[in-house]
Amino acid sequence: MQATNQVKWDYVSLFSCIHNQEEKAIVWGGKGDAVARTLIDFLLMQPKKVNPPDFQWAAAIRRSDGVVIASASTMLNGGLYWSIDHDASLRPQLLLGVSPGDVVMSRKGPTTLNHSYIREYLSGERDDRKTPYNEVHRIPAGVFAQWNSIDSTPEETEWSGPDIWAEPHLEGRHARDAYLSIFDATIARLIEGNAPLASMLSGGLDSSFVVTALARLTTPDRPVHAFVHAPHPDAGLSAIGNWDPDDSEIAKKMEAAYPGRVVVSKIINIDLVQPQDAALRAARRSWIPTFNPGNQIWMDAIAEQAAAIGASMLFSGQNGNAAFSHEHSYAASYYLRRGRIDQLTKMVFARADSNISLYQAARKRVLGPLISPWRSRNKNPNAEYKKLIGVPDSSRVNVNSQSQGRRQFLEWLSQSYGALSAAGCPSGWFLPVADPFTASAVLAMAASITPYQWLQGPYPRGYARLLGDGRVPDDIRLRTRRGGQAWDTWFVIRNQRERYLDELKLVHQSPGLGGWVDTAELQKRAEQWPWGEIQGPSQIEVIAIDRLLSLAAFARMTDEKLKSKCTISKG
Repeated sequence: MQATNQVKWDYVSLFSCIHNQEEKAIVWGGKGDAVARTLIDFLLMQPKKVNPPDFQWAAAIRRSDGVVIASASTMLNGGLYWSIDHDASLRPQLLLGVSPGDVVMSRKGPTTLNHSYIREYLSGERDDRKTPYNEVHRIPAGVFAQWNSIDSTPEETEWSGPDIWAEPHLEGRHARDAYLSIFDATIARLIEGNAPLASMLSGGLDSSFVVTALARLTTPDRPVHAFVHAPHPDAGLSAIGNWDPDDSEIAKKMEAAYPGRVVVSKIINIDLVQPQDAALRAARRSWIPTFNPGNQIWMDAIAEQAAAIGASMLFSGQNGNAAFSHEHSYAASYYLRRGRIDQLTKMVFARADSNISLYQAARKRVLGPLISPWRSRNKNPNAEYKKLIGVPDSSRVNVNSQSQGRRQFLEWLSQSYGALSAAGCPSGWFLPVADPFTASAVLAMAASITPYQWLQGPYPRGYARLLGDGRVPDDIRLRTRRGGQAWDTWFVIRNQRERYLDELKLVHQSPGLGGWVDTAELQKRAEQWPWGEIQGPSQIEVIAIDRLLSLAAFARMTDEKLKSKCTISKG
């Protein structure tokens, strides 16, 4: 068998309809011939309930009968991108790659911008199989895709996800020990070698748990360089409700907890890099829009710092919200629908702290979650956001939230929710980003823990605090306040009035958005913003306008690139 082990993430494989008696395999991100062989066998056998190695990989094989099979690791959040093209003799060709841009550039035929994707993206929704390009499609991570003929739509079989995960059954000490063991084993595999260790860090539970797992498995000779975002010191930010604008000081407590093994560095946007510029740079790399331009600034800065110290990957804990610290508020309705009164009783008695009474436990864990959806039906922040950015009434539908049921939680856990962002595409980064919470073994473990088991102690996100006991410093582990990120965006853009007003006028000239989004209200609001002042408008207004303008700029830039490529191809 001819096998190519391609560790760069800009490779596109082409499969022709011309049959060859030899099998051909491509592995992206494979580490050595043995691992490449394991992944090839995984594709050929398509085993049920068997997970391949957990790291960022994608693989494709063409069997001798012409059938093509491909898949991508759950840790490769972007999945695989494919397109049907034709050679000079008009014979179909299948293009496969890990970056939509590489697939687009490899196509001989024209590629057009997918306007419906642009609109869905703005609304915070997406179809897992769509991309910003009509002729380029996506295979989500954790799915086998099989093309029985080169010019066909692939058949899909899930190997990691809601359809394959077993019913939840793990409880008690066994569940806790199994989770910690699998998580630590995942970290141990990811840090093999001697490259410097780098990780994103906040003052929250998820990224702190990742950093502590790294610190426990390393030595002062190879410390964890943890980078935490901090707002500009002149932004004049203050706490709002239960939210703090700056997590960096509490994150520094990790150094004291792991002396010599954790080095925390603040990342501050001293140069006032503009969110619109950061979003466009990321879009040029990934060929995908940026969902949170303000966050893109410090995410890029952290990735650059990690690359500068020689790290081979950057650790993240983004999927910890689902796989580690979700509150599982759907548990009461889940058991009620199944008539499992015994489990409802367990929910009430699952108290890890004597300060919470049985009455408080019943009210908090059973009655509260059951009536919460009814109370919040007309206070949906997603609907408020859509109204603010001027999405038409016909598109203001309420999507299923993670709290509405077990199935929705599992889909969120498998990374099916949310807009596909540049952060999920390898070419969108300066170096690979590894989130241990996306490892298939960790996902399967999180899915196997019974819903009530996550409801521990008097605090929200109690199970994460239990898992972190003895690992994460108590100042962080028991902290109930939340940390804000990129709250200094207004300070960064406060002197950019003309640019923002000009960009708003260009939205109507942006493919997919022109004539669809009504920006009149945003135009009025932006004109009335206290430009030049330290104190600005509401954060949601800044987020909404930044997201809209960066998406519109992406649509204009990409449409122009596609037209230029088509013109060059014809010439």
